[in-house]
Amino acid sequence: MTENIIRIATDRKRGLWAAEVVRSNGRTTRSSARIAAQTQTCATSHSLCVLALASSLKSLPRELGKREVVRVTTDSVTFCQAMNALVKRDMQQLEATPLRCGKNFLGLLPKHMAKFEMIFETEQEEQSIFKSLRKWMRDQVRDPKQSLEPILTPAAVSQLFWKPRPQQV
Repeated sequence: MTENIIRIATDRKRGLWAAEVVRSNGRTTRSSARIAAQTQTCATSHSLCVLALASSLKSLPRELGKREVVRVTTDSVTFCQAMNALVKRDMQQLEATPLRCGKNFLGLLPKHMAKFEMIFETEQEEQSIFKSLRKWMRDQVRDPKQSLEPILTPAAVSQLFWKPRPQQV
C-alpha cells in the first residue's frame, strides 16, 4: 500500500512556506519532492500552510478508482485542529479554533482535498525534520531585500528525488 506524507514548514516573518511530499510503499521511499515559495510577509501562518498544502496536493499523482490516504504533518497545532474540524465538518470545533486564512486561499483546497482521504497531525517529537526543511527553504528562496540583484532571485523553487521501481525479471 502506498503511503503519502506531506510535511509543511513555514516562516511567517519572511513569508516563506515549504512542503515536502514523500511517497513510499511501506519499506522504501519511492519518491520525494520539496516545494518552497515566498509570499507577502503580512500573510498569516494558516495562509502559508494552506498554500503549501494546495501546491503539494497538486503534485501528488492519483491512482484511478482509489482514494488514497494523505497524512499531513506540521508543527502548527492550531492549523491541524482547524483542518481536522474542517474535514469532519465539526462547526463547534471550527468556531473554537478557526482557520485564519483568506477566502481566496481557501478556494484552492476543496477540489484537491476531495481526491484524497486527509489526516492532519502535529509532529512534536520529530522537530529535526522541520528544522531541516526550514533550513532548505531559507537557503533556496533568497530574501529579495538582502540580494544585490533582486531580479535574478527565484520566487519559488522545487527539488525532486526519485528512485525508480526495481525491474521485475
